[in-house]
Amino acid sequence: MSSNKLNLSEIPAQQIVELQRQLKEEVQRLNLSLETLLALIEKFDTNIQTIKDVTQPRFVEENQNDEMLIPVTNTLFITGKKSVEKKNKDRFVVDIGTGYYIEKNGKEAIDYYNRKINTLKMNYKKISDIIQERANTMKVLQDELERKVGGSGSVSQLANKDGVLLK
Repeated sequence: MSSNKLNLSEIPAQQIVELQRQLKEEVQRLNLSLETLLALIEKFDTNIQTIKDVTQPRFVEENQNDEMLIPVTNTLFITGKKSVEKKNKDRFVVDIGTGYYIEKNGKEAIDYYNRKINTLKMNYKKISDIIQERANTMKVLQDELERKVGGSGSVSQLANKDGVLLK
């Protein structure tokens, strides 16, 4: 059975600096993924709140025939009037991805978005754990590099902006 562990004492300082640079880039990409997941969670939470708001009887009665902007694309809207028919007041068209839409009632739509949020939160946790693991690895690499060059202050001076060790 092979092991994925490296013996850091056998690795030259320049390779340790390169490993640190690669880990740093990976952590940056993972952080962007976390931001994307948070934005999606917020979007789905907003969708749930909107469904709850518009299905309240008070909302339907008070806002009948009000003018509103209807999104045609992400940046193009047209003016329209709200007209809620009794048979359609609890029907929503839900975007399920890649241009596919399905019709659901309010409860089904909220359940759908809650499932999506739970999946996103699980992915967020996994990515957060990976980031923490990479940060720990970067700390171990930093400690080994400092040990190899014989002092804590000289390490940052040894690498240029690209992470290449200078002699």
